[in-house]
Amino acid sequence: MSTSRSPEPAHLESPPAGAAGLVYVVDDDEAVRDSMRWLLEANGFR
Repeated sequence: MSTSRSPEPAHLESPPAGAAGLVYVVDDDEAVRDSMRWLLEANGFR
């Protein structure tokens, strides 16, 4: 029996002040798009 560990989650940090970036969220479910927008904006993305 083998046991495998899930990879450690990456350390999440807010983007540096003034950093420019573009994130596209493509999903046909409006609720998913709204949730992703909320999550990204809460972490400093616009």
